[in-house]
Amino acid sequence: MPPFKAIRRSAFESLGVTDPTYGFTIELLLRAHARRLRVQEVPVACRCRTGGESKVSGTLSGSARAGVKILWTIARHAVATRRR
Repeated sequence: MPPFKAIRRSAFESLGVTDPTYGFTIELLLRAHARRLRVQEVPVACRCRTGGESKVSGTLSGSARAGVKILWTIARHAVATRRR
């Protein structure tokens, strides 16, 4: 999942993304795909973390929580799409 996202404000508002946590990126991409918006991955240069610890990759429980949230978001989207 890309670390940087750029989207027109009008397009973002039309998507109705609701997840403020780990499911945000996947929900954004799923809804953009469903609306046939153009999505392109662009490489971004990153440097190593200079301080602190990642809430996701720093611990097994953080990684598990993020994984479950992402899978839940995909499943919720699939169910909503089937109903349409």
